[in-house]
Amino acid sequence: MLKKILIFSILLMSSAFADEAADKAEFKKLYAEFNDLYANSEDIKPIIEVATKLYEIAPKTYGRFHMNTAVVTYNLAALYDEAGGTHANSSERKAVELYKKYFKILDRLNTPKDASYLEQYKKFVIAEFNNFNVSSNHKYAENALKLAYSINLSSLEIADFEYLIAYQRFITEEYEKALHDFMKAKDYYIHVYGENNAKVGRSIQYIATINLKNNNFEVAEENYLKAIDIYQKMEPQIYKMTNDAFLGLSSIYLQQKRFDDIDTLRLHLIETGAYADDLEYLPIVRFNPSYPSVAAENG
Repeated sequence: MLKKILIFSILLMSSAFADEAADKAEFKKLYAEFNDLYANSEDIKPIIEVATKLYEIAPKTYGRFHMNTAVVTYNLAALYDEAGGTHANSSERKAVELYKKYFKILDRLNTPKDASYLEQYKKFVIAEFNNFNVSSNHKYAENALKLAYSINLSSLEIADFEYLIAYQRFITEEYEKALHDFMKAKDYYIHVYGENNAKVGRSIQYIATINLKNNNFEVAEENYLKAIDIYQKMEPQIYKMTNDAFLGLSSIYLQQKRFDDIDTLRLHLIETGAYADDLEYLPIVRFNPSYPSVAAENG
């Protein structure tokens, strides 16, 4: 009887090993297909389809908390993030949930929270804000900011994180905190670029807008004029950002009944012509997966 049980156990183990080998072979096949589509397909849908299959098979093949499982989870999150764009929709919601799972795996694996980790976390923060916007509680952005200060990042990277969380707080009308963060971002940007840079100007413009909302007209006017001065020194000139600042000024002048100044601004807007595209809106560029060879190496 014992012999029969032993033989049965060995057969079960042999079957399990065979299933595991088959799953790994299927995983490698799918991953090769994914890499080929990722490099060559202009349609994101078939890439997502294969990425979804990898996401579903990885936990069975390698376990829930394995780097290969993390990799395919991140890849699928990034694809849904790209498909979702910058607005709340089902793709962005899927991206957010997948990013959460990805970082849960990384933390379970005690992955170092270095610059690479932070860069990926930043994408998660942006996707979460795109999806929830005014209902975002900024928890993830604040985590990112704390992490940014804890590792050896450049002044520019710190500035970008300060600006990111400042903008989120501005959108959700936390103006006092947003003002503080925009001022820190401005100082870091000046340290990196000097005074005459679009990011410096944009930070100053938000500082002006917050002061306008708080009826601090003198401070608001001073900062709008600073931002306009920066924009007009740039080549090519950023007309949309410049005109937005002029419109902020016109709001100040209207509330103060400075009608001659409003006429001057109106003439300037007419002279500048049509609004140009904001230089910050750049086309999406697809990057290679963060760990393109992990599955093949650890299969």
